[in-house]
Amino acid sequence: MTDDDVPLVLSVALADASVSEAAGAAATTATVTRTDPRGNLTVTLTSDDTSEATVPAQVTFLDGQSSATVDIAAVDDSDVDGTQTVTLSAAAADYAGDSATLEVTDDDVPLVAILDNGDAGFTQTGFTPQSNSQVATAYGGDNHNVRGDSGTANWTFTGLEDGEYQVAATWAHKYNNKYNTLDAPFSIEDGSGTVLASTTVNQKNAPSGFAYEGYSWDTLGTVNITGGTLVVTLGAGSNSNQYTVADAIRIERIGNVSPTLTLSIAAASVSEADGAAATSATVTRTDTNGDLTVTLTSDNTSEATVPGTVTILDGQSSATVDIAAVDDSDADGTQTVTLSAAATGYTGASDTLQVSDDEASLVTVLNNGDAGFTQTGFTPQSNSQVATAYGGDNHNVRGDSGTANWTFTGLEDGEYQVAATWAHKYNNKYNTLDAPFSIEDGSGTVLASTTVNQKNAPSGFAYEGYSWDTLGTVNITGGTLVVTLGAGSNSNQYTVADAIRIERIGNVSAARGTTVVDASETDEYKFDGLLTAANLADAAFSDL
Repeated sequence: MTDDDVPLVLSVALADASVSEAAGAAATTATVTRTDPRGNLTVTLTSDDTSEATVPAQVTFLDGQSSATVDIAAVDDSDVDGTQTVTLSAAAADYAGDSATLEVTDDDVPLVAILDNGDAGFTQTGFTPQSNSQVATAYGGDNHNVRGDSGTANWTFTGLEDGEYQVAATWAHKYNNKYNTLDAPFSIEDGSGTVLASTTVNQKNAPSGFAYEGYSWDTLGTVNITGGTLVVTLGAGSNSNQYTVADAIRIERIGNVSPTLTLSIAAASVSEADGAAATSATVTRTDTNGDLTVTLTSDNTSEATVPGTVTILDGQSSATVDIAAVDDSDADGTQTVTLSAAATGYTGASDTLQVSDDEASLVTVLNNGDAGFTQTGFTPQSNSQVATAYGGDNHNVRGDSGTANWTFTGLEDGEYQVAATWAHKYNNKYNTLDAPFSIEDGSGTVLASTTVNQKNAPSGFAYEGYSWDTLGTVNITGGTLVVTLGAGSNSNQYTVADAIRIERIGNVSAARGTTVVDASETDEYKFDGLLTAANLADAAFSDL
């Protein structure tokens, strides 16, 4: 007796492995075969990338027919997107499906342009050209470099077609980049001087993002360019003993200008008591086609909220919504809230809002030189070079030894935000990268520690006309809080002791890990989710 059951299987075969996106509606064909020719059968066909290639939605086999052939249409877009792989699939009820892949090659020619140091369009101040054997592996066998902390190099590309551009850099310097800077600051601007992107590059590491013309490159950013001009700017790194290298910049047009959102908040700051319409946010898009639903979010809904979505109507470029301030009962000072806008197919945007507190809080500032400030190894300075420091003076040390202490006493138990300000000569240009601050209680227990780059001016929040950066938030019991500052590691850079500000922002916080214990035990503190080594030991003991 013969078994007439046949395994029900589909197979897909393509006439060509690849086609051009310009090959049209019948770029190639797909043949679908079934193992059992009995009866009519409808097969569903799909493409996983209809922006590159499409197939009919279905093909029908008639009774007795074992195969059928359909046209595959290539889609000719305007994107410079290279060769794309498309998976074409066939499926039918009770049958094992199958798929095949098709390569769709691009017919849009990418614009690639390279400006080497020394080419027309390259300008510099403070950089030195070098073309000897020590930089033989640089692009074109030469570069410009600066060893110090001043100088600017610019690469200006003109006559560009509007579009989205990938911007990349290469660099090669003597001694295999061993003495290059850790923080080469690149920025990308349009012709009007608007900064479109910026990044800091560790030039001790050789670029490794991709290869082109026998050189390795790292991408600095991807930006939209309209108006024909793109400018890349390189400043000098922060360390006067390291080299910043200006070699070649490569740009490539990778597509049309991508649609973009911008978000603008009407007021820079509001009070938490300002209510449901404390201020407004305007979302703007770069096109006006069709209705667009934009998703809005707040990163701190306990301070400010926005509607979940806003719709920009067809023909309109923007829409405005109210921002609601949230009036809580916490004495938490001024909080920074980031509001964001996002939509499918668009580059998103964000803006920040300061929400000030309306609860009374305890704020105390100790300036260098006030009672409660002590130091060893630091030098007082009060001339015009430090006129912008708190009270017009500071203490500073240029070297790797010295200690400054700010001791606050008579404090009510509670949770305290601790912040510092500093301002030094030459706009902090020669300040240390690693000023070591620690926060202790009256018993000498370290509650928190952090390292501050004092080359950057503080920018966390404003108070009494000065800018401050938060060092930490800690629980204090026993009335005393001590901030200690040591010297940075570089003997050629200044460590600056200026003013410390503390603010009681609430009661002792259980979330911060404080445990009330008897005099024979030690309070346990958690700071921003991190336990000190001593507290880890306490925690381990408590679990035994």
